[in-house]
Amino acid sequence: MKSLLLILLPAGAAVLLYAVKKCRLRHVLLSAAAGLLTLVGTDLVAGFLNISVPLNALSLSLAAVGGVPGVILYHVMTAVFR
Repeated sequence: MKSLLLILLPAGAAVLLYAVKKCRLRHVLLSAAAGLLTLVGTDLVAGFLNISVPLNALSLSLAAVGGVPGVILYHVMTAVFR
């Protein structure tokens, strides 16, 4: 798991730097806010369905960097690696 994190961390940093250079900062912040709200929303819905969605630093950072597609990727990775 640590090796996966060591691979994803530089990749996420590179994507964030590219997004800041290519787009306006406002768009990056809106995407991060949308990802965090989506993660919190899926956590609330999962609570009603008795499904556990772990909220930790990795999931929050992935949601902030990746936005809504990052949250979808996180849920797919959670389902695959269970």
